[in-house]
Amino acid sequence: MRLSNLVRSGALITSVLLLSACGGGTSGIDGPGAELVLKGAIADPAFADATVVVGIGDYRTEARADGDGRFSVDLAGIPADRSRIVSIFATADGAPSVRLASYLGSATELLAQAGTDGILDVTGNMRLVPTPISTAEAAIIDAGDALSTLTGETLDRKRYSLDFDAVIDVATALDLIIHNPAYALPQNTADTFAFAGDADSRKAYVQDLKRNHADDWSAARLTVVQQQAAFGTFTPADVPSQLLVANVPQLAYEVSTQLSTPLGLSFASGGTGSVYDNHFHSATSWSLDATGYLVSEPADPDAFEFSEYVDCESYGASLYLTVTGEYIRYRIAALGPRHVVVFRDIRETSQCPSSPVRYSADMVVYTRLSDDDFEPAASVAFADRTVSVPVYTDASNHRSLHVAPNLLSFYANGTGTGLLFNDAFAWTFAAGRLQITFANGAQAAYRKLRTQVTDEATLWLAEIRQGQQQYADFGLFFESGDWTFAEQDVPGTYFQFGYGDETNPQDPVQGFTLNFAADHGGYYSDDTYYERPDGVRYLQRTGNRPEDQIHWTLESPTTLVAIRTWIYATDQYDCNLETDADCVIYDRREIHPMRSDGDGVVWFEIRTYAQDSPEGVGPTSLPHYTQARYYDRSPLLPPPVQRKLRPYRPSHPPPRLQMVGYRPAANGGNPSAP
Repeated sequence: MRLSNLVRSGALITSVLLLSACGGGTSGIDGPGAELVLKGAIADPAFADATVVVGIGDYRTEARADGDGRFSVDLAGIPADRSRIVSIFATADGAPSVRLASYLGSATELLAQAGTDGILDVTGNMRLVPTPISTAEAAIIDAGDALSTLTGETLDRKRYSLDFDAVIDVATALDLIIHNPAYALPQNTADTFAFAGDADSRKAYVQDLKRNHADDWSAARLTVVQQQAAFGTFTPADVPSQLLVANVPQLAYEVSTQLSTPLGLSFASGGTGSVYDNHFHSATSWSLDATGYLVSEPADPDAFEFSEYVDCESYGASLYLTVTGEYIRYRIAALGPRHVVVFRDIRETSQCPSSPVRYSADMVVYTRLSDDDFEPAASVAFADRTVSVPVYTDASNHRSLHVAPNLLSFYANGTGTGLLFNDAFAWTFAAGRLQITFANGAQAAYRKLRTQVTDEATLWLAEIRQGQQQYADFGLFFESGDWTFAEQDVPGTYFQFGYGDETNPQDPVQGFTLNFAADHGGYYSDDTYYERPDGVRYLQRTGNRPEDQIHWTLESPTTLVAIRTWIYATDQYDCNLETDADCVIYDRREIHPMRSDGDGVVWFEIRTYAQDSPEGVGPTSLPHYTQARYYDRSPLLPPPVQRKLRPYRPSHPPPRLQMVGYRPAANGGNPSAP
């Protein structure tokens, strides 16, 4: 059974506002001004006539949902501690194993949300609609703790630290269990809430769904997000003036697998505003559509390219073509106080004569950035340091317009210089922000995120303005050290999580290695980690193909150059520059060492790539890519067969050129352990 069009359109919200009492106990909260009536609904038609239990601490009261899933509970008179949270549990009629839950917040918070009339409905608290997402969230937060011990403060703290992507994964599994007869609860699992709270059961179930039932998984994931979003709509009064969202990891080893490019939107009176990320800025118009979604339409759509097999009917076969896509509209709804979903409508064009234009959509769940995501540091000593930071560049020879990594040297007199572009700047540090004004007029503010990547690296948010344009990106802050290259120390394997080939970022690899051999050869490889049903992860490496061969030279103690070669006319890789006619360099990495702690290295990398040019790379055959990277360094040994790492989850479009790394800890790769 799937959601009705009524629910998906959000029309049920209106009906919730018109509820009268639907039965149940008449118990509530003691004290002056303690009248509280909760009016909610279970959006899922499977829960018509469901039993609804509402509780505060150890106290419970029961109600019966009507045929449309609506219920009302009067909580006047319960002698409960108002700091305790109010919970809702709904059990489908005749199906005791199908149970939804929602943790609303403390009684104090709900009384404030209800206002003077003491009536709280879904417009004041969207969690009055139990859904698979609210169930997964509540079960993961509960995690075996007695419900009566949760307060509003502990609930907020636990919500803040949740991996919300994992919450949606569990909610997707719940939707399939509830509505698709092909999927059932694991044996010895009491009900859907208990399943969602069992870490081992839900992990194995989700892995199986993703691996073996991808189509059902994708459809159910969209369903649960749409269902939640139908009740997270906006009104003109609560449209924010600024919305900056991203997916910020809570643990260091999640940085490269979960970190997304920030998306920023501003909303001004009169329906104007802007939208921006790390390479794109556009003025927008905005409005609320009929269902209450916040809609932003860029004046200059965000274009991107990717390659895929496209069915061109006139050719009679599918061809591997380059497709250009444009985000032509953003539709935004809330999934809770901290998360939003952005549905991006896309116009795609290809070389197919029969169908050069098509329309599609994608969906991205983001976390709203708040002050709680950043360190409240009053000052940081930058004087006499050289660090890697993301900066604005309009250099035509740099591929990653407009925000790219650079190395900046800070001087005690409040000035500084950059290695690659924006050569001169003035800087101050105040109110937890590093403020920089560059010679080209760009102004940047940097804030440090709480996530610690390694002992040497921290993660910062850059918010950059250049005239009327604005951009945002995350960047690794690495400080330069006294490490230099020595010939005998270069050979080894350097492993990094993230996209290996910036020139083809659609490639969904989970990591890559650069292998430097003692004879000045070596190879590049894509590394993909898989997980067996028993949880053991294993490595698949692309191998030692001709196109992967690297040749390196140490030009100075501070500059290592690694190249790959080919002959354009014959498509021959790994040719000899001295003996083979028409042999050219098509891929050149210039690597500048920054720091090394023995287990890993930090370097700044400038890459030039020109495979489509018969002349190869040279002073004018650009573009450049710049990276500040942390590599796990290991000697020349066989690859590991087991790593305690999370799988890579690609986004669409993929993150652009801000690669970050992972360093395993001495305790076997679990950075969260002491």
